[in-house]
Amino acid sequence: MLPTNTNVKSGQANGTQALFQKLVLKQGTNLGSVILSNGIKVNAVFSSDVDHIVLKHVNNRIRPEIFSLQPKEFTFKAKFLKPKVLQTKGDEREFLIMKGKQIPLIINDATTGHKLQGSGVNNLFVHSWS
Repeated sequence: MLPTNTNVKSGQANGTQALFQKLVLKQGTNLGSVILSNGIKVNAVFSSDVDHIVLKHVNNRIRPEIFSLQPKEFTFKAKFLKPKVLQTKGDEREFLIMKGKQIPLIINDATTGHKLQGSGVNNLFVHSWS
């Protein structure tokens, strides 16, 4: 699901539902792997190696049916614990301004009724009517 209006004329708006098709790496980048704490090996890449992802609209009436999203860079504040030698009472943490890169989408296994307005769904689970 897209969390922002990316290209409204092409159906890429806040709440747009799409299916992942493929990940496209930057030229010259290879797929890597990491071993999880339970010993399982999984494929992995750095976000800086991703050129874009290809998605397909869930609603097949929206054209173009296939579209892509590029990673976006953003800044944020994060609160970190200071090293013991720099801490004073009441000042154990420090805010740092950091940069990050992510693909602007939300993995959506559940959603609100508000986001479903205008959508057709094959299955619907209602947890509570109240």
